[in-house]
Amino acid sequence: MLELLIAEYDDGRSKTLFSLAAYLLDMNELEEVILEEKKGESPGEDKKVRTKRICRLLKEKADNKGIVLKLRKKSNS
Repeated sequence: MLELLIAEYDDGRSKTLFSLAAYLLDMNELEEVILEEKKGESPGEDKKVRTKRICRLLKEKADNKGIVLKLRKKSNS
């Protein structure tokens, strides 16, 4: 599933989000998000628009489960 997300939607800045989503969300949830994104797709649509949409959908799905798709930086104390 991660390979599909990267192949179809990666804009060079989204690999971390896709990796976290693939690790933390169920396979069925990822499939639902991809199907939902494809429903909203227009012919000839720019990859950046599709990437923004899939990222928003992944974040919404994670938020509904109480998951934050963001790496936390380690503080230097």
